[in-house]
Amino acid sequence: MMIYNKKILCLFALLLYVSIVSAVVVQEEGIKIDTLPSKRAGTFRVMKIENCKDVNVTILLVDGATRKTIYLNPKENYKGDITCDAVYVKARGGNPIRLPFSKGPQVLLSNVKWEPFASEETVPAVTPSLPSVEESSQPAVDTTTMIKLRNDYYSYLDNEVPFYSSAEIQKENQTIDDLIDNLHNRTDKQAYIQKLEEYIKTQKDTLQWYERQDSLINANFWKKFGPQTGLEQTYCLKMLEPLIRDKQRLRETSLEKLQKSIDEAKTPPVEVDNHSINWKYIGTCVGLGLLFLILLLWFFMANRRQKKLKTPSTPYQQSVGYNDTPGIVVRNTTTTVLKKQSLEDVYNNEAYMKIDAQDFCSDSAVKTIYLKNSCIKEIYQMYAEDLRNPDNPKEDGCMVLGRWVLNDETKQYDVSLEQIVLPGDDAVFSEYELNFGGKIKLKVSERLRRLRRETNLQYDLICWVHSHPGLGVFFSSSDNNVHMQLDHPSHSGSLTAIVVDILTPNQELGFFTFRTDQTINSKSDLTRMYSLEEMYKWAVRSERGTFKSEDYYNTLSDVKQHTDECYGVELSNSAIIDMAALAVEQTNGFVGMVHGYSLQRSGRNEHIIANVSKTEEDPGNELIGCFVIASHCSIPSVRKAVVQHMDKIQFVLVYTASDGLITSIPVIGKELSDSEDYYGEQKLEDLKIWTRRKR
Repeated sequence: MMIYNKKILCLFALLLYVSIVSAVVVQEEGIKIDTLPSKRAGTFRVMKIENCKDVNVTILLVDGATRKTIYLNPKENYKGDITCDAVYVKARGGNPIRLPFSKGPQVLLSNVKWEPFASEETVPAVTPSLPSVEESSQPAVDTTTMIKLRNDYYSYLDNEVPFYSSAEIQKENQTIDDLIDNLHNRTDKQAYIQKLEEYIKTQKDTLQWYERQDSLINANFWKKFGPQTGLEQTYCLKMLEPLIRDKQRLRETSLEKLQKSIDEAKTPPVEVDNHSINWKYIGTCVGLGLLFLILLLWFFMANRRQKKLKTPSTPYQQSVGYNDTPGIVVRNTTTTVLKKQSLEDVYNNEAYMKIDAQDFCSDSAVKTIYLKNSCIKEIYQMYAEDLRNPDNPKEDGCMVLGRWVLNDETKQYDVSLEQIVLPGDDAVFSEYELNFGGKIKLKVSERLRRLRRETNLQYDLICWVHSHPGLGVFFSSSDNNVHMQLDHPSHSGSLTAIVVDILTPNQELGFFTFRTDQTINSKSDLTRMYSLEEMYKWAVRSERGTFKSEDYYNTLSDVKQHTDECYGVELSNSAIIDMAALAVEQTNGFVGMVHGYSLQRSGRNEHIIANVSKTEEDPGNELIGCFVIASHCSIPSVRKAVVQHMDKIQFVLVYTASDGLITSIPVIGKELSDSEDYYGEQKLEDLKIWTRRKR
């Protein structure tokens, strides 16, 4: 019992010390505010405000005669760094209340209640009045109308002006936090700082451009929402102006934080001005720290004595490390380590299509693009469904991972495009919206980690792809905005974009890159278009010449007997995925087409499957087999189902839902084999697991 009481006492001292030395958190009436001490006596710094309520609230931050008003929607947060001496909160339908902070070092006074104002419009004489949205030359306006107008305005910015959307601002803050973390770990700080300064300049230019569009943005909002409010336009827009200013300030604050980190990295440490130190505050912290250490030592000594009384001494005691103890997780601190920056395995590699940027534009920061054959096929397959249903096409897109090398003399990049990453189910693609969603970021990060770990090469996001079905190949202002956001400051200019119009005869395709001055090429700059159809055919031919058995699953590898006519049936990743999708969609009796090519090695025929589909024709591939869904694997029934294709096929794949098996039946002498010794059997679920491992 004594040891238990000492533990509680020690824990209490620790909590008391942390609460005073670090941030203070105040939470009352559903409003949570994080604060830090300030150098100026009687003030504190507000770092974050969270509205946990289900109603809108107004926050007033007061610093002498200066005040700042913040409007928060339900469950909305505000981040900043504002020094003030008082904080007031007013919820819809309630009275303004003041948060209980003391003067001097900031300590939450648990015995002080919040002080209500004399009325909803006034505050005590010692405190500036809480501004009200009703203060205007216009007659009194219903508060509900104003709150709805503000909510409509925030929603309008989120949906129509992505630059000011809460999600994009939060994403920008996270990007800048990552850049600051990376700055601390860089060995080439000077070169990296130069890139960061270029990034800041670009972001400020973009912000200034949007600031010049404020009147146009507000005018468009007024056309859509203003008339139904019954408010006078000038009054309404005047009330909305601070809201967009707050959005701009959030972006400015994040850029200022990055600039401050850069300045600190440039400037060597200087001596601290002793006169500016609050010695009373530091003395309190040091005293409490010593008290905490004394209590901690007391706890360990008492605990040790208690163990000696209870535990008999032994001649040998096994030492246990953290990793041996259940429930204890050791988190290793790691830093970002750049891998080898190289394209040596790409140059002169027949698996890559080489495209010189001079072939499609005269000014490009990217000199040469190397497209891997498998990547071209993945992009083509992404649009395959739209090709089968041209009357109902959808806009679609993906990210492409690869590598880059910078030529120090020409300042141009060579880039490789190697693997695509499809967006998650939160992506939105439409004629007026291009949103990859948030899930794709996690998928890209995980894939990059795996690629870098397995290859020891510096893979990055190199390209992004999207379609304009029936609209032509061009780069819109929204596309420009996405391109600027995806560009990375440490290798700015290496990013490439691909736009495809899949409804043109050859699926017209265009490349868009940064110019050498960091602006983006437009359609008028393009001197040549490419064909996704022709690129796909090249990829198929190229892949045949670079076939690697380890990239495919041979369904006949473990059969009892082999025949030279059909020695192997090699399944690709995409073929397994196609079969899994068809197995879910179709019922018994379905016959699908298996496309690919046959390869002869050592006098034996191996059949390489590229895809499985509902159509008989596939560009660049041959019909080499059939895919049948049946209740059970009956050879007479299977033979009857594929009889009209027997003169073209080399094997049949049969899926039986009852046991989830894929059975591979070879064609021997123009007939389906009757001997099970030649059959291969695999669980479809096992094949799907294999694809996930390969990816």
